[in-house]
Amino acid sequence: MALSATVTEDIYTDIVISLHLRVDNTTVIALPPDRPNVYLDVVSHSSMTVERDLEWLAKAVETEQQTCRKTVIFCKSINVVADVYEWLMDRLGEKAFVQGAQSNDSRLVSVFHAHISDTLRQYVMTEFRKPNSVIRILIATVAFGLGIEIPDIGLVIHWGKLSSVMTYWQQVGRCGRDGTSARAIWYAKSVTCGKDTDIVRQIKAQSVCVRQVVLDAFALSVGPTSCVKLSDRRVTCQATTPCSSCVCAYCTCCSHCRRKCRCRHFSNISDAEQ
Repeated sequence: MALSATVTEDIYTDIVISLHLRVDNTTVIALPPDRPNVYLDVVSHSSMTVERDLEWLAKAVETEQQTCRKTVIFCKSINVVADVYEWLMDRLGEKAFVQGAQSNDSRLVSVFHAHISDTLRQYVMTEFRKPNSVIRILIATVAFGLGIEIPDIGLVIHWGKLSSVMTYWQQVGRCGRDGTSARAIWYAKSVTCGKDTDIVRQIKAQSVCVRQVVLDAFALSVGPTSCVKLSDRRVTCQATTPCSSCVCAYCTCCSHCRRKCRCRHFSNISDAEQ
């Protein structure tokens, strides 16, 4: 038996070849790797800067401190991790620490990548797992990935370029593992993504359901498999007045679908403000 949470057509082919499987004598059971409790947000505009686009996150840390929801910011490179970290620490000043106590073990913001020290790696992995972790914002590369089980991460942010749809979806799966409502935001600077460029372009355009585009990327051509068609979902919102906290099928799906909900026609509240 071979098991995986996320398999694309190419990876399925690799598995068959590597394990010398006979396709005519192999049963494949494949289901959409959906994370229905994670709202998918895509932010795309002509010019993005951490100073402007992540200011809302800095304010959340500043005002909420240790009650700020546990967040991971994924960056493509160590240099980008350093840039985001340095800006956030400079922006927060003493508010980057619990009660202003400027020591390493009171820091609300930390980093995780392949080149950090073993001491810092162990500290982050131990501390960030705690429900009452001092660390509330972790800025990381793909090094913070598979095998890490932290159930109460409430927000994942992708800052900039995606490396692949597979990696994107695995990182989205870092949040909401306890089944509670969570959010994944991609700040889309570029659609260049190798063989996944066309898929990433569709995600960035948000002309169709973002979740459907991603799930379709994991649909296999063999076995009893098909992606659930989200266009058939039953939407229950019948709003005739502003509704700022709607939990209908559209408003809990993605930034494309949310615009289709009736309540959005009556509300002036932006996605960012929610």
